[in-house]
Amino acid sequence: MTRWLLVIVACSLIAGCFPIELSVSPRGDVLIARQEGFVRYDPKTGEVTNLYKPSGIPVFGVYLPKGNGAFLAASADEDEFQPEIDIALVEASGKVQHLVTGQLVSYIAPSPVDDTFSFSAEAEGPVPDRRPPDLYVMKPGDRKPRRIAKKVSLLHRWSPDGKSIYAFVTDGTYETEHADLYKGHVVRIDVADGQTHQIAAVLGEETSFLALSPDGGTLLFTAAATGKVGDPLELPVPKRPDAEGMFGAIRAGGNPMRRVIGDTPSVLYKVDLETGEVEDLKDDVRYAFYCPDGKHLLVGSGENGDRLLLDVHEADSFDHVKRVASNAAPNTGRGINFMFTSRVYPGWLDSQTVMYLANVKAYGSAGTNLNLISVPIDGDQRKNHQPAIDAIANQ
Repeated sequence: MTRWLLVIVACSLIAGCFPIELSVSPRGDVLIARQEGFVRYDPKTGEVTNLYKPSGIPVFGVYLPKGNGAFLAASADEDEFQPEIDIALVEASGKVQHLVTGQLVSYIAPSPVDDTFSFSAEAEGPVPDRRPPDLYVMKPGDRKPRRIAKKVSLLHRWSPDGKSIYAFVTDGTYETEHADLYKGHVVRIDVADGQTHQIAAVLGEETSFLALSPDGGTLLFTAAATGKVGDPLELPVPKRPDAEGMFGAIRAGGNPMRRVIGDTPSVLYKVDLETGEVEDLKDDVRYAFYCPDGKHLLVGSGENGDRLLLDVHEADSFDHVKRVASNAAPNTGRGINFMFTSRVYPGWLDSQTVMYLANVKAYGSAGTNLNLISVPIDGDQRKNHQPAIDAIANQ
């Protein structure tokens, strides 16, 4: 996987259902969306450079694979609940190309091989009921984006060869007392013609997480339940344990209400894309990222109010675990049950260093700030980058 690997999360509060990730260039600069505009931050030197200030509010940015430009998304208005997004390509020379205007975009990902990019966005035209977004691909110079799939998850992942995109494609809702889940399949979509190849049946959220190994051979995804293609799935609702069973599970380090994170079931699954074999890896997982060399996984799990746990595992084994953080932010801010806030994700600065946004108590017990933190996988020499970013970007 190339060094621009998507890693952490921006600081925008405007896009209510926009899962925000940051991007790292081949030289190691981090791209950050701030109120002042898009800035480039060098974690090694602490240098901050203003990259581009859009007319709207910065939301999300991602470098091209070679680092010779970036796709930048900004809100065309200040509608906090359903902002229209403009997408621009800013080249290294400073030239700006406006590519997409006024769409309800929810995620952007670049192809790993050229300047093609994909994005999920609400379908054009009237839609009688709320539905997951559609998936589009586009190259600079195209007259308009090309739709290759309908009703997909917010997140999707490109294959290393740039020929396919992996996503959760839904085909209906599955309502529970916990949350509104979707029925569907994890699929591989051919970019050239939009042909879909089903991999596994899934019950999952619109925000179900996916991660692809650097060699393209293994796909990770979170879901409430999974099965073979075409299988009817039912949500595994655990029985409420008695007091002895509950405290026994806690003492043993387990979760007495298995497969539930917050109020939404969430299990991490692994599928071998060659054999189709699916394996249940871990309960109560929000996300999992391969490091650039594929040897380790960064797993976010559990929930303690507004903080998540970050653990580093060997990619082929969950027997050896190193906890690197216990205060990772799950969202960009507080709302009613975190409604209208963006999910945020940690990731890898390089194969030995994790970066994440931490919730730091700033004013009493309730006031928190988001701080950008890096930490090696051994858990030592933790560094807070936020003071350097704020001091320079605010000038």
